[in-house]
Amino acid sequence: MKLLNKINILYLLFSVGVLILLGITFYFVLSYIISEELDEKLLTIQKRVTAQIKNENQVPVIKPYIEVVEGAFMKQQTLFSDTIIENLQEKELEEFRQLTSIKEINGKTYKIITRESKMESHELFESIALIIFLAFIVLVFILFLANSRIAKSVWFPFYNNLKLVKNFSLNGLSPLRLKPTNIKEFNELNNVIFSLTEKVISDYKSVKQFSENASHEIQTPLTIISAKLESLINSNGLNTEQLEKVKSIYSSVHRLSKLNKSLLLLTKIENKQFRDVEEISIRKVIEEKLIEFQELISLGNLKLETFLDKDILVVISPLLANILINNLISNSINHNKEKGKIKIEIKERQLSISNSGDTILSNSGNIFKRFYKENSSSKSVGLGLAIVKKICDTHNIKITYSFKENKHCFMLDL
Repeated sequence: MKLLNKINILYLLFSVGVLILLGITFYFVLSYIISEELDEKLLTIQKRVTAQIKNENQVPVIKPYIEVVEGAFMKQQTLFSDTIIENLQEKELEEFRQLTSIKEINGKTYKIITRESKMESHELFESIALIIFLAFIVLVFILFLANSRIAKSVWFPFYNNLKLVKNFSLNGLSPLRLKPTNIKEFNELNNVIFSLTEKVISDYKSVKQFSENASHEIQTPLTIISAKLESLINSNGLNTEQLEKVKSIYSSVHRLSKLNKSLLLLTKIENKQFRDVEEISIRKVIEEKLIEFQELISLGNLKLETFLDKDILVVISPLLANILINNLISNSINHNKEKGKIKIEIKERQLSISNSGDTILSNSGNIFKRFYKENSSSKSVGLGLAIVKKICDTHNIKITYSFKENKHCFMLDL
C-alpha cells in the first residue's frame, strides 16, 4: 500500500471516529438544551395561569395543554415530568413535557398542570442534527481533499527522486545526486543516498579492478604452466607413469584456466562491459558455429537437423552472440547420447536447440545456476549455461528448458 493512501485511510478512520464522538456529544447537549428550553417555557405559562387566577379569578383550561384542578389538603410543590397523551384528532399517542404545580391562590389550593408537546422539539432537534451532520460530512470531505492535495504536493519531490533512485546504475560510475527540496528531512535523505552511492561506486570500482587484475594475473602463470606441461608431454624423457601424472596435471590446469576465463567473462557481462552492440543475424552465427563443430559432431556419430529458412536479427554484442550460440551447441554435443540427434530450428522470433536424451534432469530448475552439474563426474566447469542465462537476462531474452519426446530442448524468445 502506498504511503499517501495509508495516510488518507488513517485520516478517514480518525475523522469518522471523531464524527461519531461529536455526534454522541451533540445529541446529549442538544437534548439537554431543548429540555431546558421546554422547562422554561412551561414555567412562563404557569406564571401566566397563576396570575390570571389571582388577578381575574378565572380558571383557564385548555386541554391537554393547561389543566387546573381545585382541591384541598395538597402540599405545595413543583414537579417536571414526561407523559404520553392520546391525540384524539390524529388517533395516536403524543409525548408531552409537563409541569405540575400545587399552589395556594386567594385562599384556595390549585393543582396547575401545564404541558408542551415534544413533537415540535423532536422535529427541531432532527433538523438541527441533520444540518450539523451534513456540515460535518462536507467539512471532512473538504479536509480530506485538501489533505490529499497537500500531501501530494509535499511528497512530489520524494517521488521524483525515487524515480532517479530506481534508474540508478553502477555503470554510470557517478554518485546519485537527487534534486534538492525545501523539506529538511528529504534533503537529509538525499545526502545519505549520495554518500551511500558514492561509497558503493568506490567499492564497486575496487572489486571490479581486483577481479580483473586477479583474473589476468592468474591467467598468465596458468598459460606458462600449461605450455611447460605440454612440452613435457611431447618430450620422450618420461615413463608411462610419469606421463599419466603430467597429463592429469595438465588437464587440471587447463580446466582451471577455462574456469578463470569463464568467471571473468561472467563478471564482464554482469558489469555490462560489452557495449559494442550491432544488429546480428542469428542464422549466420549458427551456420558459422556449425562449421566449427562439424568435426565434433562427426566424432560423436551425431545426426544434425537444421531448419534455418527464417532468420532473426538481434541487437547484441557480436562476441556475446557468438558465445551464446557456441555454448548452446556445445552443450547439445557434450550432453548427447551415442548416435543421438541435434535439432536446431528458427521459427518466428524463436530459436530452439535440442538434443537427444534418455531421462529428464533430476533438478532441472538449477540448470542455469553456476557450477551446477547433473553428473558430478562431468569434466565441464558448470558455467556454460550460467553464461548463456546471464547473456539472455542482460539483453531481455527469455530462455526456457524443457524435456519432451526424449529431447532436452532450450527455447529462446528473441
